[in-house]
Amino acid sequence: YQKSNGTKMRYSANDSKIEYFGRIDFANPEKPILSGPGSYFKFGFKGPSCEIFLRDQHLFDQRNYIIIEMDGKYFKRFALDSTKKSYMIADSLPDTQHTMLVCKATEAGIGYVEFSGIICHELVSLGKKNSHLIEYIGNSITCGMGLDNSENPCNSAQWYDQHNAYLSYGPLTARSLNACLLYTSPSPRD
Repeated sequence: YQKSNGTKMRYSANDSKIEYFGRIDFANPEKPILSGPGSYFKFGFKGPSCEIFLRDQHLFDQRNYIIIEMDGKYFKRFALDSTKKSYMIADSLPDTQHTMLVCKATEAGIGYVEFSGIICHELVSLGKKNSHLIEYIGNSITCGMGLDNSENPCNSAQWYDQHNAYLSYGPLTARSLNACLLYTSPSPRD
């Protein structure tokens, strides 16, 4: 880690307290690439705020969506902006310990999301890792295509604006069985 501003610190994406799951390219461990739908990383932090560094590949002018789960609950879904490098996820949480899960909600064909770090007061270990793994092999339906029209009703946006791999049956089943998830689906990088 390195000092950032005041009592906050910047932690690199290769910090051992960050856990990764799914189809992720670690060719550069300081900038892992989430390519598969439902790929995610998870970490614990102390303090009222957390900022993460993400870069959208913006393949074919398409945008990726990210899901944030905070303290075990669905927190928010948002589209990545090709001009932004960091996202203030929370800035008014109780000043205690929290867990955050960051999930790529869109399919591999939308492009990848690069993660390069976290700014928070303190990054903390989540404890014992879960050893159960469920693998799902499928296509767009398995990846949550058309599943989330909460912000963009059908026929009102681009085809990928309703993606939500976090809410598809694979992740729902894995979470209910307290297992880790791995998607195997078509990818432009295969």
